[in-house]
Amino acid sequence: MYKKNQNHQFSLQDFNQPMGLKLDPENKWIKKAAMIPWDEIEAVYADLFPSDCGMPAKPLRMALGALLIQKKFGFSDRELVEQIQENPYYQYFIGLPGFQLEKPFAPSLMVEFRKRITDEKLAEINELIIDYNKNDHPSDGNSENKGTMIIDATCAPQNIAFPQDINLLNEARENLEAIISSVCYEYNLLKPRMYKNNARKDYLALAKCKKRSSKKIRKAIKKQLQYIRRDRNYIDWFMSYGYYPDKHQMGLDIPMLLSGYNDLKFASAMTVKMQMDGTPAEKWPDKCIGCGACASVCPQHIGIPGVLKEYNEMLHTGPTWAEMCRQREEAAEKMRKQLNE
Repeated sequence: MYKKNQNHQFSLQDFNQPMGLKLDPENKWIKKAAMIPWDEIEAVYADLFPSDCGMPAKPLRMALGALLIQKKFGFSDRELVEQIQENPYYQYFIGLPGFQLEKPFAPSLMVEFRKRITDEKLAEINELIIDYNKNDHPSDGNSENKGTMIIDATCAPQNIAFPQDINLLNEARENLEAIISSVCYEYNLLKPRMYKNNARKDYLALAKCKKRSSKKIRKAIKKQLQYIRRDRNYIDWFMSYGYYPDKHQMGLDIPMLLSGYNDLKFASAMTVKMQMDGTPAEKWPDKCIGCGACASVCPQHIGIPGVLKEYNEMLHTGPTWAEMCRQREEAAEKMRKQLNE
């Protein structure tokens, strides 16, 4: 249950100040309170309480104001309540009707405030605050400040990690491990040893360290590079035998196709056609896109795209396995008739 405008405190003049206490209108918390559209945000906050039953919830200004103060100074829940209890500017900011010596709420309520005002709600609140302050200072048509402002993007803060950041190395290692796992799963191969647990521990040993010396950073980066080098060698070995992590190539079992090509061309093994009749159409050699990536890493330097094209022509030359079985049945039936006569 939620009731709007519970404290009826809208401006500094409405704040009940005891005798001898006069708040400074130029204080940053009073100015900040004037920049926030509490009523518009309260309408969004009230939607979280569709029921009309139960104990009324704390006002939006109290919940959001307490979270903003805590975010600003990093107070704990208990310390935040004590600071609000002692500071009249904080009490004004959270919307209390006047200065009071009692605690405005229990520290445990901060947990509920954080649950209700989620990241999605904070994004909506941020947009409301921006729209509310957008027209506070309309531009004067007679102003001399006209034209196009050029901003140097190289000086703007960006959320980009440095190339030597160990987080990038850890992310690269995890991606390589995911590629190796997908290849082994797709081709039913034995997964090689990747030391994932050790690599994760080495990464967290530095990531959770508050004081990072240059020696620790170099040591951690060296270890991650060693793990990455090992994983890359595994992937190079897979690709040398035709096991590809690429989506276009993962459907083709190139070693199986090359084996069938050798049997059909040099040994005339007709069972190859029987095997191919049971192979899905998307794994036939005609599905090769001819990129040549497999040939570039083939240890025997085989022109795999050309071989697969020739193999596909051989499979479509002559009778299929079903036709051969039908011919055998007809010949056997003819032989039985001749014996019965």
